[in-house]
Amino acid sequence: MHIRFADPGDAAACLAVYAQYIDTSITFETVLPSEAEFSGRIRSYGAVYPWLIAEEDGRVLAYAYAHRAQERAAYDWNAELSVYLAKRAAGRGLGTTLYGALLALLPTADFWQTAAFSAGRIIGGFLLALAGLGWRCWVRNLMVLALCVLLFQGIWYGLQALGERPRVRGRWPEIVLGLAGGAALLTLALFLLLFVFFLRDYDRVSEWEGQTVVAEYRGIDRGSHQCPRVCRYESWLLRGEELGPGR
Repeated sequence: MHIRFADPGDAAACLAVYAQYIDTSITFETVLPSEAEFSGRIRSYGAVYPWLIAEEDGRVLAYAYAHRAQERAAYDWNAELSVYLAKRAAGRGLGTTLYGALLALLPTADFWQTAAFSAGRIIGGFLLALAGLGWRCWVRNLMVLALCVLLFQGIWYGLQALGERPRVRGRWPEIVLGLAGGAALLTLALFLLLFVFFLRDYDRVSEWEGQTVVAEYRGIDRGSHQCPRVCRYESWLLRGEELGPGR
């Protein structure tokens, strides 16, 4: 048996497996989708989440995939899993194997999504700076949080990989790395708490010398109401060039 990633060309084989469940309570669909529609599902789902196939001697025995649970933004970090087996392949543990493979791949997909999000914000900020623009404070705060999540995930996955290695006596480097990783996670968690409640910057749209501006406040000066700089207002997302020190 071989497990691999699916591609749109596997639509017919997957559809043949799926057809066995149309008249059951396993799926919520009552009409079998067309091969073209199923091919589109593999393409769209597989662009974000893994879609796996278990095959033997070139025949598809089962498939499993992950997809977005709900459309609202709060579900960005959730995924729904589905697995379908050909009836002749039941009782061989294929469902458990495919679920295990999906669960192993999903954290990696999540990691790279976060990495892409963070990289996009950083590169976008650099390009905006060349045009004399910049992100509003809430966007920069979101960037910091995304980078922290990225670091947290990287350290956590590293510790998981370290824990899955065979245990051998005398592996002091692994013990030291484990302790260092744990200390890094605690430090990062403490920084996140301080950032969310005390250190994050914020801004307010106001009038200054007859024009609409963005008054930026440093989180560390929270409570003193000091405004280190005033920038031209562009939009809810962007601020313009610096106009001068605030009051």
